[in-house]
Amino acid sequence: MKVIGVTGGIASGKSSVCRLLARRPKTMLIDADQLARDVVKPGTVGLKNICRTFGSEMMKKDGSLDRQLLGEQIFKDAQARERLNQIVHPLVEQAFLSEKKKAQEKGIEYLIYDCPLLIDIGYHEKVDVVILVVADEHERVERLKSRNGLSEKQAKDRMKSQLSDAFKKSRADMVVYNDGSERDLTESLDCIWQGITSF
Repeated sequence: MKVIGVTGGIASGKSSVCRLLARRPKTMLIDADQLARDVVKPGTVGLKNICRTFGSEMMKKDGSLDRQLLGEQIFKDAQARERLNQIVHPLVEQAFLSEKKKAQEKGIEYLIYDCPLLIDIGYHEKVDVVILVVADEHERVERLKSRNGLSEKQAKDRMKSQLSDAFKKSRADMVVYNDGSERDLTESLDCIWQGITSF
């Protein structure tokens, strides 16, 4: 089974790329963001460790994580972000390996791993192919404002909290430019897929 890591900055269009790639036969998609949500659900070790590290106010009255409050802390404080990563990333890796094993048992040939921080956390070295999705910075800001209800400053702060596209390009095997139409994107991915399946 070939593992294809798909990464890119926030609001670059990774999910669209992954959705289009996952339509292919014998292909399965694993979403790192979903795994990250799962490992901090009410009652999990992940949520308990977040509350122990960042304070009990991180838990809402219903027992769930207050993502907005946590986000406000970590996106402006690199040390806080690193502490959160030390809690969540090992749990996400365990969950990914469990899902990968299930995929192998099902006879999946291509596993698409949608992982925003694939390169940031060094996980690009553990996959077979790294696809980087890039998009125009202004377009990404507009997507964040529309999709997440962020102000322009909040959107730019979130983008600055991640590694630059230039750095990520040096670690990627393939780069997808997501500034055009879905048809343009589909055509680019068809070419990329031929490259992936040919080696």
